[in-house]
Amino acid sequence: MEPIENTQVVAGEVLNWLQNTAGFVAEQAPLLAQEIIRWGIAEGIVAVSICAIVELVVLLANRYSVCKLHGTVRCAEDDVVFTNIVTIVTMGIVLVPAIAFTMQIAQAVVTPRLFLIEELSKLIR
Repeated sequence: MEPIENTQVVAGEVLNWLQNTAGFVAEQAPLLAQEIIRWGIAEGIVAVSICAIVELVVLLANRYSVCKLHGTVRCAEDDVVFTNIVTIVTMGIVLVPAIAFTMQIAQAVVTPRLFLIEELSKLIR
């Protein structure tokens, strides 16, 4: 008789805990959804900013290094062409993630429910 009584007591405590947890989850779910959407927007803004800074640094470093190589303030025409080619290649490399993160920001702002579903599906995988 004693194991059955212990089982009933434990089952009652588990049931009580589940009921309390369900209320907590229902209460916190909207806040969690808002935080996931806000984080998606903030993450995209930070990533796009980093891409812009990287591109600016590469542009300035290219121009400075080529001009410094010749010891002049003004660059020769060939140097400008080379610098522009390096900058364009770097822009291509940096622009792809910048566009992807811009799309993430747009999706989180325009279609927050779809963004939330995609983020939650990533967590489940």
